[in-house]
Amino acid sequence: MSFFDHDEVVLLKEILRVLERIYRELRPQISGFRLYQILQGDCEMPINGVAAGGSGVFQIGLVPPNGVPLQSGPTVAVDDTNVTLGPVDGNLQFTASVAAGDTAAAFNVTVSGINGAGTTISHSFAVPILQPPPVQVTDFSLDQVS
Repeated sequence: MSFFDHDEVVLLKEILRVLERIYRELRPQISGFRLYQILQGDCEMPINGVAAGGSGVFQIGLVPPNGVPLQSGPTVAVDDTNVTLGPVDGNLQFTASVAAGDTAAAFNVTVSGINGAGTTISHSFAVPILQPPPVQVTDFSLDQVS
């Protein structure tokens, strides 16, 4: 024996759908992205750059962080062919690897997605490319010249 009859269950389900719609409307939509660099100990830090020949891990943040979930994304793209981006994982993290010969000062990562209202949002972030320090003299050689 059921506590509610069929019509009451249908009505309760419809009330639940309406309340969910109201909740989605009251909750703010995601309107942008933030980007952090993950450093030692999994700490989110401001972007400090990636060394040529190395890689860095980045964390995407949603603005506002408690907004309605994205319909799709986020995805990442880069403007430098010497930089390879890994896929965005379930924690909204990805890796950027810079080729050793890249002499550019920076690369731009564009984060894109579609928010809960169906609006396409994107933001570009400049990431410095850190060049290796000059090779230091560590010894001497001696040549006879005459």
